[in-house]
Amino acid sequence: MNSRITYIALILIVLTSLSCRKDVSIPVDCCSNPNQVSCSGMTYNNFSTDDFEQIIKPVDNPGAVIGPFIFDNFKYSVGGAIMSPTDPYLIAYGKSDSGSTSITGELWTFDFCDGKSELVTTNAIDRLDWSTKNWLLYTGTGYEVYKVKSNGDSLTQLTNGSGTQLAGKWSPDGTKFWVEGQDAFKILDENGSSIIEYPGLPNFDAIDWLDNEHLLIVDYNTDIFSSFNFLTSDIVQLSGGPICHSCQKIYDSKNQRVFVGQENGGGGFDWYIFNLENGSSSVIENLDASFHYYAGDYVEKTDKLSLVLRRMEWKDSVQNEIYSRDDLLIMNPDGSGKRLVQLPH
Repeated sequence: MNSRITYIALILIVLTSLSCRKDVSIPVDCCSNPNQVSCSGMTYNNFSTDDFEQIIKPVDNPGAVIGPFIFDNFKYSVGGAIMSPTDPYLIAYGKSDSGSTSITGELWTFDFCDGKSELVTTNAIDRLDWSTKNWLLYTGTGYEVYKVKSNGDSLTQLTNGSGTQLAGKWSPDGTKFWVEGQDAFKILDENGSSIIEYPGLPNFDAIDWLDNEHLLIVDYNTDIFSSFNFLTSDIVQLSGGPICHSCQKIYDSKNQRVFVGQENGGGGFDWYIFNLENGSSSVIENLDASFHYYAGDYVEKTDKLSLVLRRMEWKDSVQNEIYSRDDLLIMNPDGSGKRLVQLPH
């Protein structure tokens, strides 16, 4: 009898754990576990400086200009955040000590379904991508490229280049990725072996993979979105321009369009959708000059756009104090359904 009860209990536990993920088409509900995640509507234009922690206090050297006092609502700041390409409720993000001088930080995952955060690795610096084979790709210690499973297993250094090696993105099938190296632009297989290399810096800005053989780029010769066949080096123009080199660019593989974040005249950011087929564009979000950091990701499985917002405000010029906070903005590709999420710190 006891064994039967135990068996039934195990089935109920399994069904309960799967219920949150039973329909991957359900949009991420960032408020489904309010005890773990702080979430709100679009209220970031009303910015409170209450209960912030002072993280940087300049040294008062005689005759030196005293820099601003920096306060944050958490001891740690959030770097790039990316959603899993296979699990709509799982997100990975970088985290670093706001007051530390170290260039390396941590990679964490957060599960919207059960509210749990898990440390993945502690040697991350920049550039984060997630493959369909569950490998996280990033630039880490020594400015080399690494991969690691999302549970922290099988940490592997993939490059040993000359100078800085910046991680690119995984191909759709997860078998290769690109690296923007100081010595060459490279396409490597999933184990780090070279497929093809282009010595020196490329004359384009690589954005994402159009398919397993073609990269979406902005050609510096024309400033136009183009397709680059890495095997033949052929470049085919996709749409009109010009597109600025320094703009944030996020590819929407489902609808063949690109989200472009560009500084506006007021010092803030306009995010707009750029259609690759006809070159049309429309603004979906406008942010003022308070936002100093803005990076993002699009995942086809959830049809969601996620953007990391860092907002910095002067309390007043006399007190010389800056207040900073990081939030994750999740929204639909058309700009609707906005949610702000404060990731666990």
